[in-house]
Parts: sequence; C-alpha cells; structure tokens
Amino acid sequence: MGIIDFREIVSAKADHASVKNAPVGTSALPDDFETFCRDFFESLRGMTIFEQISTGPDNGIDLGVEETRADGSRIRWLVSCKHKAHSRAPVNEDEEKNILERVYKWECDGFIPFYTTSPSAKVKSNIEGVAKSGKRVDWYLKDRIERELLGSAAGVRMAARYFPKSMVNHYSTFIATLQTWSASDVVVDDDGVASIAGFRRVVGHANDDAAAAIQHLARLANLSDTMDAHEPYFVKALNDAIELAPDFFDYRKSPVTLADFAHVSPTWCSYSLYRASIDRNNGRALAFAYFVGAVWSFWDHARANRVFAEMRAFRGRLSLDDDLTPDQVESMRASEEFKQAVRHHMAQGYLSVGQVGMLLQEQMRDIVTRLFAYTNPIPCTA
Repeated sequence: MGIIDFREIVSAKADHASVKNAPVGTSALPDDFETFCRDFFESLRGMTIFEQISTGPDNGIDLGVEETRADGSRIRWLVSCKHKAHSRAPVNEDEEKNILERVYKWECDGFIPFYTTSPSAKVKSNIEGVAKSGKRVDWYLKDRIERELLGSAAGVRMAARYFPKSMVNHYSTFIATLQTWSASDVVVDDDGVASIAGFRRVVGHANDDAAAAIQHLARLANLSDTMDAHEPYFVKALNDAIELAPDFFDYRKSPVTLADFAHVSPTWCSYSLYRASIDRNNGRALAFAYFVGAVWSFWDHARANRVFAEMRAFRGRLSLDDDLTPDQVESMRASEEFKQAVRHHMAQGYLSVGQVGMLLQEQMRDIVTRLFAYTNPIPCTA
C-alpha cells in the first residue's frame, strides 16, 4: 500500500462526485491532474514544456515535454495523463488510441504513460508496440510517481501541495532508511569474510548466526547510503545556521561544504551568547540563544551544554544594563559562586530535544529540525 492517495486530486470527469463534492480549498478542477503532471515534469524532472495542457480537444496530446540529457542530447516526449484512481479502472483502449500515430504527429522521440491506475492488457500491448517500432517508452505508473515525489526534498514539497492528507502518513515516518541493498548483495569469500559497500565482517560457515550477520551488514550498507543521501540537506541546514548566526561561528568562507566543516567551529563564547539572549532589539532574545546552543551541540554536545549553562548563569546574575569588560567576564567566571550556578544549570538539560522544540519557531525551528533529521558526522581536524 502506497503513501500517496491519488484520489486527493479530483477526477478528470467534470460530473464526477469528487468534483461536485470537493470541499473549498482542495483540488476541485477536472484538469488538476494534468496540472500536477505538468509541474511534475517541469519542476521536479527539469524538463521543458513544448506543448501545454489545454481545455477542450487535446489534438492527440495532453502534454509535450523535452528532456535534455547529460550529453546534451534532447528527447521530445508525448505525455498522456490518465487519472482513474477514483474508479480504480484500468486505462482502456477507447481512452488511449493511436499512440504511435500521435507520437509521429507531434515529432516526438518517445511516449510517457502517466497513469494512476494500470493500463488494460490491450493498451499495454499497444504501448509495447511503440517501443518495438523504435520509439522510446518511459512508464510512469502510481508507484514510480510516488517514489520520485518522495525521493527528494523538491518532490516532497510538491507532494505536500497536491496531496496534503497523504503527507500526514509520510511524516509519521519522517526518516525512512533507503533499501538499496539486501542480504543477497553481500559477498562471502572462501575465508568466510562477508563484505558489502565497504563493510566487512567474518561470518564463518553458513548458520543462523552467519545469516543474522549478513542481514546486519546489509542494514549497515543501507544506513550508510541513507546518510550519504541526507548529506546535502544536512550541509544546507548547517550553512543556514551560520547565515542566521554568523558571529557565533569561526569559518573561512560561505557556503561551506561538509569537508570544509573540519575548519569551522563555534565561538563557544558564553558571554556573547548571554548578550544575544537579552537583545530584543535585533529579534534574538532567549530563543535565539537556544538555537545557537542547539546548533553548537552538533560539534560537541557536552561543551555546548556547559557554555549554555554559563549563559544562563550570566542571565541570573546580571541586569539588562550590565555590560562587562573581558576582564570582568573572566573574573565572574572564575568565582566559586558562578561555577556553582553553572553546575546547577547544567543539571537542567536545557538543550534537550523537547525543550528546544517547544521554544523555537519558524526559521530557527526549521533549521534545527533539518539538522536533526539529516545528521551527518562533522569532520574534525584531528
């Protein structure tokens, strides 16, 4: 069972109940599925539209798109959009006629069936005939459409626009491990060493323990692939954090790649963090200090908690009008009374996920959420 319910987009038939009964604010136009199809190929697949969707007779084409390949070559596709998820009926021959003739008429190199149900046996045979004639065929049935939507950040955003109810199901499992590898991909050599995607383990002879070890290796490989897939999103979130709080990080350039983060570090300045926590004029205040502390924790959680505790100790001992010199700051930090206050604040667990989540909103919450969801190890200089 898939995540996306394509019935969230009303039927292409104007007299269908899904059109007549659609609540205000939802997809309620019979051509909404074709609009989704156009957005899918234009925004998600990066293709150029040479024939737009239109009302009335379509002259043998629902949508025309042109794909530019990595080698610079171009492929023109005739796209047929058929949305029958509401009836669950297959696309039949009366609805999909003269496919090859239409491909030639529009001077296309190939045909894309973009269907939310399967084609009938006759339509499937006709489409296979297009391929046999030398034209390309690229199938887009509901499983592939869903897979490509949920396989990238841009696709997820598009799915959220067209299928908001279904995406509640998606976000119930926000992070899903990629299933690139299976136990059958693990190679076991003559010495009983199993390996896959750079992971190795001695498993010995075939037995239950060996089978479990092989399954574990495949899982490690999938977790590694998932982390690799998440890396660009993690790096983007780190760069967004630096852009929002540039004076709390030491860095050489922006934007920063993951490898560059070996040369990026927090400033770890508790007094500067305290000053930011009382700076309401620049939209910072205490929530901003929580944001900085949470981001710092991706470098060193223990140190981030200690520096944050020092910030809280400053807040408890200074008035809004106090502005200490560096020497005064160090003198206060060295006092036993201040150290005792720091120990008290460290025990409070201020930077817990729940506490940070309750305090942060909008941009800061978005950045920290992405950092948590797409976490990758930050390289160190050692």
